[in-house]
Amino acid sequence: MTTRLINNEVAGPVSGPSMLCLLGGPYVMQDGRRCNVPEGSKRLLAYVALHGGRVDRRRTAGTLWPCGADDRAAGNLRSALWRLKCAGIEVLSADKFVLTVRAGTVTDVTALCEWAGRVIAGHATGPDLRVTHFDPEAADILPGWYDDWVVSERERIRQRLLHGMESLS
Repeated sequence: MTTRLINNEVAGPVSGPSMLCLLGGPYVMQDGRRCNVPEGSKRLLAYVALHGGRVDRRRTAGTLWPCGADDRAAGNLRSALWRLKCAGIEVLSADKFVLTVRAGTVTDVTALCEWAGRVIAGHATGPDLRVTHFDPEAADILPGWYDDWVVSERERIRQRLLHGMESLS
């Protein structure tokens, strides 16, 4: 499946897989409708998406809820997963040890990084080259979030996109 950035939006299939959006979000697109993520689950979705879609459950809980005991962090993680389920947002799978983005779920930052990778490698397709308008502020991932894990990933992705745009030009 190919997704691409067109007019500040990641274009992909209209129906079918869910899309996890961190640009201007986080929010989830399911069956063509926008689903707002419960406040207590936003950081969890962002963390899993920014870390490649597969993370250790205990490490995630400890990173997102560092104050307090490990039992409390694990409880907060369970609550965040429960809130997502209650909101009808089922883009994460969880077992005792690992949290993953469900197969078939597209993330906008992954689509953008894949676009940059194709352009940098010189393997851009026709649709990759049809970026008609690009607003740099639209690519600001999770603005206003200052957790260390967000800042480092935001900068990594920003550098990747800048390198891609430089290669394109």
